[in-house]
Amino acid sequence: MRLCVALLLMAAVVAVADEPKTGAKDKEALQGLWQAVELEANGKKAPAEAVKAFQVQFKGDQIVFNPASENRKHAFAIDPASKPKAMDLTAGDGPKKGQKLPCAIYKLEGDKLTICLDKEGEAGKRPTEFKTAAGDGFALLTLERVKDKK
Repeated sequence: MRLCVALLLMAAVVAVADEPKTGAKDKEALQGLWQAVELEANGKKAPAEAVKAFQVQFKGDQIVFNPASENRKHAFAIDPASKPKAMDLTAGDGPKKGQKLPCAIYKLEGDKLTICLDKEGEAGKRPTEFKTAAGDGFALLTLERVKDKK
């Protein structure tokens, strides 16, 4: 019995010690350019042209929406230990400029990234699921990593 308790305590200590590493690991894995493969807002799918034109880039502590056109930069911070994984954005422009917004969740599966977020701070809260519904103010971004051309 003592051995089981000791093993459980050791596993908990290792898990807590690994949390910062996991955060750094996720942050590093997010870095780079991501291309939308599906977009949805307020329960409605975006047209193919909008999906094709939408990109997100993570660079250091910044997330940039549509870097080639709009170039909307925001600071981001993640909490990979929360369920689902959470992302906060500090608005770089607009009426909420400079405000830290606890507004997104994310799921990272290899070269696929899914983000559900409170679009423009409309809903005033973080989503809890990877879905949108009519009038909820949420946007769902399904992205694939853009591979470097060699």
